[in-house]
Amino acid sequence: MPEQIHLSEVVEDLLKEQGILLKDLLDMMDEENGSVTDSLSRISDLQSEQLSAVERRLSYRQINLLTFVVYALYLNNMPGLYKGMLLIPRRQEVMAGQRVTLDGLKAIARALGMSLEEE
Repeated sequence: MPEQIHLSEVVEDLLKEQGILLKDLLDMMDEENGSVTDSLSRISDLQSEQLSAVERRLSYRQINLLTFVVYALYLNNMPGLYKGMLLIPRRQEVMAGQRVTLDGLKAIARALGMSLEEE
């Protein structure tokens, strides 16, 4: 079994390796809520009411970060590895085929210090 690496460490390493600050990445992705949720709907299996709940609980910058992480680290990364280490949360916990699930989105959010849980 390969060594494991936590998602927050991966995001930090990926941005550092590319010479990008998180703020700069989010500034480049600066979309408003409607277009952010459209982006998220394209890569998820979330229903419209679930997308609306995500939009209510997170800022559009947080949703942009989640979308970036799904694209960069899960969508086309079938083995779920980063530099030979097993990405945590694991791909099979996050994705159903080529779509992120609601539970997967919650797991990614938790790993990045956000919460999608109802209060």
